[in-house]
Amino acid sequence: MRSIGDKESHSQARVVAFFQEALGYVHLGNWRDSSHQNRNIVPELLAEWLKNSGSARGSDRGIIAKVLREIEQAAALGGSKTLSDVTAPFTVCSGMA
Repeated sequence: MRSIGDKESHSQARVVAFFQEALGYVHLGNWRDSSHQNRNIVPELLAEWLKNSGSARGSDRGIIAKVLREIEQAAALGGSKTLSDVTAPFTVCSGMA
């Protein structure tokens, strides 16, 4: 008989597979023993992504450093603001009212 842990692991594996196959996400693996395990933002990975993808492709180091500083500062605010308040400065206006 399978334990609840087995069922949870199976469900997580299905979710990971969906994100990888259907949405094109890159799975970073199990961070249980990683120094990043309890961080919402990993500056090294974000900087690499900013250098190589999206509208920021080719951004210079100064801009990337500023973005990282501002995101880390916003994340450090913790529960003092709502998620919407914290992410608002980073939201690109779509031009829709």
